[in-house]
Amino acid sequence: DVKFSLDLDMFEMCTEELQAKLTPMREKFKIIEDKKVEEAQKAKLVPQEPPQKSDKKKKTYPYWFED
Repeated sequence: DVKFSLDLDMFEMCTEELQAKLTPMREKFKIIEDKKVEEAQKAKLVPQEPPQKSDKKKKTYPYWFED
């Protein structure tokens, strides 16, 4: 029985030039994921009321390269 991850990370297969372009956004995603893990750990320790919907607009980032 073979188990595969749900995420496929092909970063190591990219050229060094493309890796250099991808690195800043990968770091931002890592920071976001680390915050989510930290919040999940805190939530386990302290029961809270359910989160309310926010009307704030989410900040978006471009997902393409200009060249």
